[in-house]
Order: sequence, then C-alpha cells, then structure tokens
Amino acid sequence: MSLEADTVVIVEPYRSGSHLADIAMARGFRCIGIESDYTIPEFIKATSDLGKLERHIRHADLEATLPTLDPRSIAAVLAGAETGVELCERLASQWGLPSNAPHTSHLRRNKFHMLEAVKAAGLAAPTQTRVRDVETGLRWVSEQEGLRWPVVVKPLSSGGTDGLHFCENAKEVAEALRRHLGQPSLYGPINHEMLIQGFLPGTEYVVNTLSWNGEHRLADVWQYHKRLVPGAGSIYDWQELLPIEGEVQHHLFGYVRKVLDAVGITHGPGHCEVMLTPQGPVLVELGARVQGGVNPDFLHACLGANQLGMTVDLLCARGDWSRVQMPSARLQRHGVWFNGIAARDGWGREVQKLESKIRGLRSFFSVKLLVEEGGPVTRTVDLATCPSVVFLMHADPQIIQEDYCALRTLEQEHFV
Repeated sequence: MSLEADTVVIVEPYRSGSHLADIAMARGFRCIGIESDYTIPEFIKATSDLGKLERHIRHADLEATLPTLDPRSIAAVLAGAETGVELCERLASQWGLPSNAPHTSHLRRNKFHMLEAVKAAGLAAPTQTRVRDVETGLRWVSEQEGLRWPVVVKPLSSGGTDGLHFCENAKEVAEALRRHLGQPSLYGPINHEMLIQGFLPGTEYVVNTLSWNGEHRLADVWQYHKRLVPGAGSIYDWQELLPIEGEVQHHLFGYVRKVLDAVGITHGPGHCEVMLTPQGPVLVELGARVQGGVNPDFLHACLGANQLGMTVDLLCARGDWSRVQMPSARLQRHGVWFNGIAARDGWGREVQKLESKIRGLRSFFSVKLLVEEGGPVTRTVDLATCPSVVFLMHADPQIIQEDYCALRTLEQEHFV
C-alpha cells in the first residue's frame, strides 16, 4: 500500500457496511460510501449515519462514478451488503485492486448459477430449477422422483429470508410462485424467475471466511436455530456462536474451501450458509461479503477477533496476514444472537421498560429495538419484520438459555 492510499470505499455503507466504516476510520483511514443502483429498504438505511463518512456517492454508472475518486488514494473497496457485491468487484478491478473476477460475479450473486457451479465442481448441492411461470414450476415438482416435502421456493438474488417459502404441497408451491413472480424483491429488482429446491434435512450452520489470492481462512462459525412460519418460510430464532476448532467445524470448513474455489472467491470475505445433512455438508447459499447484522464488538469479546476487522486489515495490508488479528481457537465467552419474533400484528407497549428489562439480563451484551412506543409491530415473517435484535454473552451457557426464555416472555408482554 502506497503512502497515498489512505481511503477505504464501502459499497452500501449500511448495517455491516456501517461497522466496516467505523473500523476503517478507527484504523486511521478516510471512508467514502457508495450507494449502488439497487433500491435499499428504509429499515436498512436507518442503520447507518452517513454523516460520519467523508463523502457519499450515489452510483448511476461506471463512467460517472470512476472519475470521482483517485485510485491512488484507495486502499480497499469493500461490499457492506449483498447488493454491493457486484459493484464492489467491478470498481476494485477498474482501480487495479486485487478482487474476485467481475466476469464471474453472477456465480456469487445468482443462487441458481452459484449452486450449479458448486455442482459442476463435483461438490454436493441441492436439486434445483429456476422457473418463469407457475405451470413450469408445478411440472418440475411433479416430475421429480423421490421428492421430499417440503420444497423451498425463493428469489434468485435477494437476502434476509425475503421471499423464502417452505412448501408442503403443490398448492403451496403455486401460491408462493404467484406471490413473487413479476413482483419486486426486497432490494428492488423484479423477480422474473424464482428458484425451486429440494429440501435439505439436517442442521444449518454459518461459516464465515476470509481469503487472499485463493488462500482461505476461517473467521467464525455459527449454528442456526430457525422456526417455520405458516404461510411464509423460516425465520431466524437464535444463532449460537461456536468455537473455531472442532470436528464439525473442520468438516464444514473442508467443504466450504472447495465451495469458495468453485464460485471464484479469491479475495475478501465469504459468508456461507451450509446444511450438515446425514450425507455431509451441502451449500444453501453464500455471499461474497461479511455477515450482515452482526455486532463486531460481540464477536471480538467472544473470539478475540471479528470478520469485519479482519477484512479491513487484510485488504488494506494487501494480503499481509501478519497484520490481521485472527480469532482464538476457543471461545472466551459463550455467545448467542437473539432475533425478536412478533407472533401477530400489533403495537409496542412500554418499549422503554422493555429495553430496561433486557439490559438487566445477566448475559446482556447489546440490544437494538426496532419498535417505538405505541408504534406498529408486524407479524414476523422475515428479517424485515424482526422487531428486535439482542446479543447475549456469558461464561455459563445455562444463564444464556435462561435469558433467552426470559426474552421470549418479554416479547409477549410488550409486542401486543
């Protein structure tokens, strides 16, 4: 890195992108945000204070964006959210920075192409198809020998469980397709096609990674705990942070390394969702970005490092791993990521009192309430309708479990 390279560019400086900006500025870098031409929902925009950035650029096309910055000043370009991946890779390539190849960005954004690339590499992947109409979808479902219900229906390029459905029969498949085909996804683009996949039995994990020049290292591992919502899909319940080392973690990472190669992740972070089935690991989907919504301070307290800080340090140091704080092998504290669930439409009651009670939990680490006093509460069917996010941390996992139960009780009292 030259002495002039004092700027970090964040494409989509929201949620985790906002944390990336904070980390980069704490390292002494100037930070510039670029908003892609996707439609970013307001609930995501509200997670970031753009005023802390030196500049904020609204991207229209490369011809307009490229001249606004001097490439000699740029230390790294980072994707702060899923919608920033393609533009991040194009900008880094144009500015001569190491990055994943832009001509294969579709393998990291389009879930159909992603899993076809995994399958072509000889790795396990779900049975799948993509359809443009209901009739084709129903015909595919009827022709699959040994198909196990439910089947999964979801958009090809979205996030946060947007448009995700677990369908128990052909009628529900048709309903899911009619609901989303031709309609905008959470991030704006029209769902001209939808993905249908065979169901994967097993336990779902998150494997977060960091790569440089094709060398992959493990950042953190989570075990998902989700619940099915009638008429929708699965929603996040709670996520358990696991130690870096362990038999399951080793098994998962061995598979994930090959997946990263298959989809062309050579530089930067990876966020992989993997189902550990009775036959072995199978990719659900991945993102060429840091994990969204995570609290980096929480990760640092539990592991001694976090994927966001590791990403900033590695890319700004041009691959010098000695300048990256790596996670400890064992957990320093047990940790859980709790997602609030509203069972029905309603409103918030005594929200300040709710926050005070949450802060009084023995394993409390941080809380973000997305409900205002007397404000509307929407039945939780996806990430956009999650009313709260709480991180719990303690040396004793039993105390965390007790606090989890207390949180579920508090929801019933204050989301009414």
